[in-house]
Amino acid sequence: KRLESLHNFTGERFHNRPDFVVNGKVALEAKVSSPNYRQLLEYSKSYRFGALIMPFSGGFAVPPGWRSFTNFVIDQSPLLKWLREILLV
Repeated sequence: KRLESLHNFTGERFHNRPDFVVNGKVALEAKVSSPNYRQLLEYSKSYRFGALIMPFSGGFAVPPGWRSFTNFVIDQSPLLKWLREILLV
């Protein structure tokens, strides 16, 4: 038996929350493939700062105040440095 969802009724996707939220201030969204810009835009309404984290290379648009971090599998230091700077503000 198939469970009904809001998407099945409306034909639209709704995104509740990002993958991680750091100190209630910074949203982190991890993606393996192409991110959904609309999803990030929805999150940016609630979180001024956020990060799109990709395990490998790629260049993707993110909302204002957000940053894109690629090659996370190889080097996590750029994200960690940015988080430290954001959280000290």
